[in-house]
Amino acid sequence: MSAIGLAPIRMREATLAIEADDYTTSINQVIFTPQADAAWERPLATEDFAPYVLGVKWSVALGFAQDLTTPGSLSTYLIEHAGQQKVVTFEIPGRVVAASVLILPAQFGGVANQIPAAVVTMPLYGQPNITGV
Repeated sequence: MSAIGLAPIRMREATLAIEADDYTTSINQVIFTPQADAAWERPLATEDFAPYVLGVKWSVALGFAQDLTTPGSLSTYLIEHAGQQKVVTFEIPGRVVAASVLILPAQFGGVANQIPAAVVTMPLYGQPNITGV
């Protein structure tokens, strides 16, 4: 058995773009999450329930500082482009992850005397495309 090394992702070296717009300064979280797409059929009297895996569904969660003032801010972009399909590109040293997503708006508002943050989770069309080293 061979020993496998470790080179963890460092988010401070990551960039994030939606189409041609760079939102790196806005984000503090990018999480791609797979989930089994399963269905069940009604069993016959002698069968157990068994899941039928149809595939894998993906989503991406973006955590970011809210900004409803700056033209083109991520908060504003998500509201203005809700329901549209866009390409999200997440880059870390040596890798590029590109995914086609359904743009959804995020929550806004927050607690007094704090910079409000938001998290939006958007479904992918298909799966992420990972390229690089």
